[in-house]
Amino acid sequence: MHIFFLVMLFCLTSCSPVIYIPNDHHVPNLNEEGQGELSFTTDLTRRFDLHSAYAIADNLNAQFNYSGYNKINDVRQNLFELGLGYSHKNKEGNEVLISTLIAFGNNINEFDNGNTFDITTGFQKAKLTRTSLIPAYRINESHFSVTFSSRISVLRFSDLEGELVHEDMSVTQFLKANTQFVLFNPNFTYKQTLSNRVGFALSFGQSFNLSQSTELFGQRILSFGFDMKI
Repeated sequence: MHIFFLVMLFCLTSCSPVIYIPNDHHVPNLNEEGQGELSFTTDLTRRFDLHSAYAIADNLNAQFNYSGYNKINDVRQNLFELGLGYSHKNKEGNEVLISTLIAFGNNINEFDNGNTFDITTGFQKAKLTRTSLIPAYRINESHFSVTFSSRISVLRFSDLEGELVHEDMSVTQFLKANTQFVLFNPNFTYKQTLSNRVGFALSFGQSFNLSQSTELFGQRILSFGFDMKI
């Protein structure tokens, strides 16, 4: 009886599909034309992010980001992002920043139905398009910085294939009827300077779906990584 209960509990907590995985915020630390920045972050499970930025003017930067997630027999996601960012440093050396970005990618849910107790079955593939605005405020100290940022996004699903069912509800039909969602994602990042070019970053965020209250969207973002100026 106890074994049966544990198996059911495991399935209920592990077999829910996730149709969107939020990625890390990228708030470049560039203030002079010609500067560049590369960074890598991970949550130590299945997600990793690659960020790059180049200062095309003293306070203006271009960004290219990639986020990948891969969980076999569950969910896979790829997200490519392009954007522009603007920064302004005040007299105290702290910065106000704002970035506008657009991301393209796909999300694939594929569940192996070999378990009798599975409450999620089927296969689904969807294209993702996300437009975002990220205002941020960074406090700069001599050897570290703290950044408060928020990502306001509109997420769209298109070109859905297959049929994914969770607890007798068709996730695919739900997305065909609800193709657009508004998301709000506040984030906190602590960055420690290791050398003139290399830094260590730790960040935590929470993603809220303002359009629908659903468990189908990833929520918490906890990650760490390194960045390098070039």
